[in-house]
Amino acid sequence: MTTRDKLRTQADELAVYADLDGTEVGEACLLLCALASYPDYLKEDFCEALAKEIDEQLTDFRVFTEIVEEEKTEIRKITKLVRGYV
Repeated sequence: MTTRDKLRTQADELAVYADLDGTEVGEACLLLCALASYPDYLKEDFCEALAKEIDEQLTDFRVFTEIVEEEKTEIRKITKLVRGYV
């Protein structure tokens, strides 16, 4: 898997967490994901640095949060991010 492939895969996963986060960190992560959408226009060194930052943010989300689906009513479910050690 190339750096650019890894970048895209990790950015897709980070976007899920970031979208549910709803904080400035989540917004910043969404910007990182947006940059990752254009790897063909980025220098290899920048792609590597971006992949490293996305990996670090993704690791933090994986360690400190959990994606939980809750059933609010019989016909409506919500998905939210729960902070805490997993």
